[in-house]
Amino acid sequence: MAFFRTTAFVESLPAIEGDRVLLRHPQMTDYPEWATLRERSRQFLKPWEPIWPVDDLTRGAFRRRLKRYAEDQHADQAYSFFIFRKADNVLVGGITVANVRRGVAQTANIGYWMGEPYAG
Repeated sequence: MAFFRTTAFVESLPAIEGDRVLLRHPQMTDYPEWATLRERSRQFLKPWEPIWPVDDLTRGAFRRRLKRYAEDQHADQAYSFFIFRKADNVLVGGITVANVRRGVAQTANIGYWMGEPYAG
């Protein structure tokens, strides 16, 4: 997204604040909360995410996920954020702007997931 670009690449994106939510680039310190929410929401998310690797909720898999997010961001291909409830800074889900294409027609796809307790 053009407003994320700077003349020098910055590893971490600025947070985006709304009235009730905060979008922030995922960090390793988010792992415990992320793993707990994903595990609690696993059956709820399976219709949209049918294939979960055996190690999906491990610290190592999360680290690899963050590395991939950083690579995609650096290549200007995708921008991933975690969604936090602003009132208490609780992780409620995630959102990714992916398949970024630049040119005359600038396009992208948006994908998201919400933890079961926060859906709806």
